[in-house]
Amino acid sequence: MGAECVCDEEFFTAANMGFTLSGSGNTIGLTLTGYLGLDINCDSVDIDWGDGSTDSGSAIASYQHAYASGGSYFVCVLVTRDTGFKLCPVEICQDVLLPWVAQECDVFDTAPIDLNKSFDPVPFPNGVIDRAQVKWYKASPLVPYTAADDAAIDIEFWPVRDLSTNTPIIDGDTSLIPMRTKPGQDFFKWPIKFDRPDVDPNIRYQWRVRAHCQRNDLRISPWSVLKIFNTPDFDPATGIFTPPAGLEDLSMNKMLADEEMDIQLYPNPNDGTFWIRFEIQDKSSDVQLTLRDIQGKLIEQQVHSLVKGRQEIIWESQVNLEMGIYMMEIITDRNRYTKRVIIDR
Repeated sequence: MGAECVCDEEFFTAANMGFTLSGSGNTIGLTLTGYLGLDINCDSVDIDWGDGSTDSGSAIASYQHAYASGGSYFVCVLVTRDTGFKLCPVEICQDVLLPWVAQECDVFDTAPIDLNKSFDPVPFPNGVIDRAQVKWYKASPLVPYTAADDAAIDIEFWPVRDLSTNTPIIDGDTSLIPMRTKPGQDFFKWPIKFDRPDVDPNIRYQWRVRAHCQRNDLRISPWSVLKIFNTPDFDPATGIFTPPAGLEDLSMNKMLADEEMDIQLYPNPNDGTFWIRFEIQDKSSDVQLTLRDIQGKLIEQQVHSLVKGRQEIIWESQVNLEMGIYMMEIITDRNRYTKRVIIDR
């Protein structure tokens, strides 16, 4: 083994993609799904077929096994990287039901559609807010991938804007959640949890998904269209967002409804005087602006009668605001939104 064999993130990502099965009847083929990210000189595989038979060899090879009879078998694959100094093992197991029936992959010719997201507490409705739940479908209206589709999903996301300063993020690192599955279930959602090291509070992320057919010709769909989600001001130590007092009854899906209204607040930080820019979609609307402190206490309030179109409102606080973080509520006939305000004199 040479020094180039390293137990790095690329290895663990490829190994954790698991394995792909093919074949028919009581004979199946097995290939590591992430074999392109593995190294012929560094990586080996040991297979327990679940019937007392085993195989071992290169991690980038394909393997085939014939079972004596149909039934359910627990197949385990151990991928090991040998650096010459230490071994780095990754084990993936799954149940295999025989006779194996190859599935058609035509549904994977098109990208997942109807992408959306939610921020509901887990468990609902009295749990904690600790994730963005991203959702996708194979067809409209809201038709999920089924257990028979045997889909695996890749999710990519990357930061595009710092919401606390309202500044763009250029060339942010892309994160990949690879080959996620839910065997035996409808599959249309996956959590992006706030305690991930690549998720930060008060950031706008773009995201997209694609689907893999795990049988037959192993087809991969095109990437979906791009969507966005905003993370709230969660506690980085716990990955949990606690709404300020007075806002507990406000749905997170409304607080972070970034795609329904583009709201800009600038400058931010500021000294208590700032502009609020947004667009009224109705012919006319009464808009209520409410400034609260971080505990939810009402500080100031304004009401404006506005007509359809782009709006720019200057907010000039009539009280002496202490330095710190405040919440600006913007309530229209359609919805309620919040923006964080930082006072820094």
